[in-house]
Order: sequence, then structure tokens, then C-alpha cells
Amino acid sequence: MVDSGPPRGLRAAPGVRVLFRPVLWRVVAAVTVVCAVLVTGIVWRPDLLHPTSPTGDPWNYLAAAERLRDGHPLYGIGPGDRPVFGYPTLFPLPLLAPPTMAIVWVPLLALPADAAMTLWAAGGFVAVTATVAWMIVRGGIGVQILVTILSIPIAKTALSGNVNAYLLPILTASWLGLSSRVGLVGGLTTGFATVVRVGPALIGLLYVVRRRWLAAIVAVGTVCVIGALSVLVAGANAWMTYMRTSLGGAIQPTALSVPGLLVAQGVDTGVAHYAIVGVWIVAGIAIVVLRARPRIAFVVAVVASIYATPVVRMEFWALLLAGAAPWVLHGPSDAEGLVADAAIGGS
Repeated sequence: MVDSGPPRGLRAAPGVRVLFRPVLWRVVAAVTVVCAVLVTGIVWRPDLLHPTSPTGDPWNYLAAAERLRDGHPLYGIGPGDRPVFGYPTLFPLPLLAPPTMAIVWVPLLALPADAAMTLWAAGGFVAVTATVAWMIVRGGIGVQILVTILSIPIAKTALSGNVNAYLLPILTASWLGLSSRVGLVGGLTTGFATVVRVGPALIGLLYVVRRRWLAAIVAVGTVCVIGALSVLVAGANAWMTYMRTSLGGAIQPTALSVPGLLVAQGVDTGVAHYAIVGVWIVAGIAIVVLRARPRIAFVVAVVASIYATPVVRMEFWALLLAGAAPWVLHGPSDAEGLVADAAIGGS
């Protein structure tokens, strides 16, 4: 039996014991996130409090959906199209996301433009705050400390109106794919996340090496169905344009991306762009090697899904919180993973 007596050693010291009380870290995490949201919205980026701003992501998504509705080229701006900030002077495409994003936004065109952008931003804020609040309440001290560390990226993501606000709970739920009881949910969320942000396909790889066939099949099926729908609606040429631009090095890597970090060290931009391929390869190998440690392998998949692109901004780090899902949601522990892996190896 586990000793249920008073704590011993350093933890028993009166001034230290309080540091191991979860309620303390719940309060610290909650207060830090609230303060981060206030500072971000009032002092640092007050523009984020205006979701209808022409410089915001909701504007770009709305513009893409309008072009799709009107039968105009999705990755170009023509006469009568809503202008997009930074295109073409700063960005090679008016939408730095797969055609799926425009399709997701088409139903919102039934609303007035300002209402659609405000509703989208508000939904993202709710998605982030609900996920973070749930993590704080259900997680242990380690999870609460992680929330505290990531408070600024969390705040910016919550206010940004970027699709990452919705991806945070979706990526978190993808851990469920490793559970035999709710694998269907994990497969659906992973498949949807993959067609919006390609990197989560690495979580699908984890399903395969862990032999979670239901989650893997559902994830692949979701990608195929949504992918086929997007080709029918947006056209194959839209996908070709997006993939050619993304993989061809036309997108300038941001400073926090792997290519951007290499460029800062003097590596040629064209050469550094291929580091993205390296991220995929290294992450894939790591997931296979760590298959008996599902929690750690999942963290690797989440981190790699963020860095498997030339565009990484500070607020993207909020998605790292999804890596804490194994310590909050039901799923296999690393000890269970070792037993399962031994069974697989002996079969």
C-alpha cells in the first residue's frame, strides 16, 4: 500500500508544503491567463479586440469564402474581391491555409460580414478558454505550470480569431484515438485537424504504430472525405496552387520556424526550407521508436505538428498545451504502453 501519512523530506517543510498543493497552482494558472488576456487585448495588441479589422484572420477567411462562393480563384485577388492585407507584397497567397478553410467558412456567409467575423472570433475565444479552464481544473500541478508558462501564447490565440483557437481542443481530443473505448472521436478530430493543418497527420502515424486501427481508419477516412469534398468545391487547381507554394519555398519562413532559425544562422533560405522535410522524418522516426511510450510519442507528434511548416508564430505555442492531454484525458499510460508493445512484439 502507498503510505498515506504526512509528507516527508523537503515537501514536509512548512514553507515548501504549500507549493505542492494543486489548488495553489490552479489559482496561479487561472490568474496568469486572465492577466495575459487583459494585457494582450488592452496593452500589447488592442487590434485583436476588433475581429472585423481588415488585418485580422477572420477577414482573410471571409475573403476566401467569398471568392469561393463567387467562383473566383481561391488563391488570387481579382476585381471586386475583398482585399487582403499583405497580399501580394508580404504574402505569396491571400490565404495561407488549405482550401478547407474557405469551405468551413462558406456557411458563415449567410450572416452579415461583421457578424460572421465576430461570431468566428467569439467561438475561438470560447474554445480556447474552455479548454484551458478544463486543463486547469482536471490537470495536475505539471499541467497547471504548463498553462502558466504558455499564458501569453494562449491569450493571443484566444483573441486572434485564428483557426488555431479551434485546433487546440481538437488536437487535445485526438489523444482519445489511443483509447479503445473512444477511438472514433480521436480519429475524427485527427482527420479534421489534418485537412486544416497538415502536421497532425503525425498523430495518425501514432495510431498506426500503436495498432489503434479504428482511430487510424476513421482519421484516413475523414481526410479522404473532406479532401474529396474540398476538391469538388474548390477545385483541384486550388490544392495544387497551395501545395506548390507551400512546398516550393515561396512562403517566407518566420523567425520561429525551423527554416527561419536556420536562416538566422546563415543558411540559405532555399536550403533551409527543406528542413521541413527533416522535421517530418525525424518526428516520424521518433514516434515509431517511442511507440511503447504513447504519452511521450503523442507529445512529439503535437510539437512536430506545429513545426512541420515554415510559418510558426509565438501564439502557435498555445497548441503545445494539447500535448498535456495524456495526463488529463483517459488513455494508455506509458506503463500500459510497454505491456501492450510487448504483447504486439510477441504476437
